[in-house]
Formats: sequence, structure tokens, C-alpha cells
Amino acid sequence: MVTKMKHHIKDLVFIYPLFKATVDRLVRKIKSSKVKYDSIHAIPRGGFILGVYLSHALKLPMVKNIKVGTTLICDDICDTGKTLETFKYNDKVVLVAKDKGIAKTERLIYGYTIGDEIWVKFHWEVE
Repeated sequence: MVTKMKHHIKDLVFIYPLFKATVDRLVRKIKSSKVKYDSIHAIPRGGFILGVYLSHALKLPMVKNIKVGTTLICDDICDTGKTLETFKYNDKVVLVAKDKGIAKTERLIYGYTIGDEIWVKFHWEVE
């Protein structure tokens, strides 16, 4: 979990319509890639929401135990890339990816890319 810092000079409020449009974009990207996944693993907390949506849209089960190469890893954001670096041999999908995270994370599918100075507020988060 990343904490909002002084260098976060702008906010992006990720409201539900933007979330839904991004999920639809990600589903199209995943399907057009022709890669066959057998399951989805969602990173706790923010990854659960995306994971559930993708699980339904792609008709894949959500699992706790990851199969190398065939389980799609889901999270809400790739900020620094630290959280996702553990899953080196799996494809990863996020709603938003920051420049620093993209540079550090291989096999990443993302809906939007933003600068590192932007703080993302997702509609499911409590302030």
C-alpha cells in the first residue's frame, strides 16, 4: 500500500463509470491477446474488485493458489511495481499503471497510464 506524499500534486478520482469502461477495455485486450488463462488471483484489497469483474467477464474462477504462467494476477494499480514483482512468471492486469511501475513490471496489462505525481482515488475507497 502506497501512502499519499507531497509529490502527489494531482488527484484522479476513479468513479464507477470510468472503472466500468476500463474493465471493458481490459476484457477486450485480454481476449484479443489470445492468451489462455485458467484462473484469476486478486491482490487483497484493491485487486478484489477488478478480480471479481474479470472473473465474471472472462468466465474464470478466482483462486488463492497461483499456477505459474496460467493464473492472471489482478490489482487496482501498479504504482511502484513492488507488489507485483513477486509474480514474475505470470501476466498481471491493473486498472491504472504509473510510469515508475510500468518501467519495473514485466508482463503488465493496464487500462490507463498516468504520471507518478498523480494520486488515484478509487470509488470503493473510504476517506
